[in-house]
Amino acid sequence: MSLYNFHRVLIGAAIVFDLFFTFWSVRQWRDDGETTMLVMAIASSIVTVALIAYLVYFNRNLAVLRHALSQRGDAAGGARGVGGVGAENGSAGV
Repeated sequence: MSLYNFHRVLIGAAIVFDLFFTFWSVRQWRDDGETTMLVMAIASSIVTVALIAYLVYFNRNLAVLRHALSQRGDAAGGARGVGGVGAENGSAGV
């Protein structure tokens, strides 16, 4: 697994856990009426939205980077992946 894919999985897991925490905080707030739980739910939902926005941003920029590097590799006469790892030595690009 490449570092990029690991990063996607890690951010995805953070989103899932943060959503769970948001719903748990809301449920605790409804049961107990504690203001602290409401504040944590609001803060957690803001973090969830920020993580989703970051994941979309990361995926778009990675696609642009891969496209730019593949164009550069085609112009240079060889197929190169991210990080300059070429197919000529048998290793796969990212």
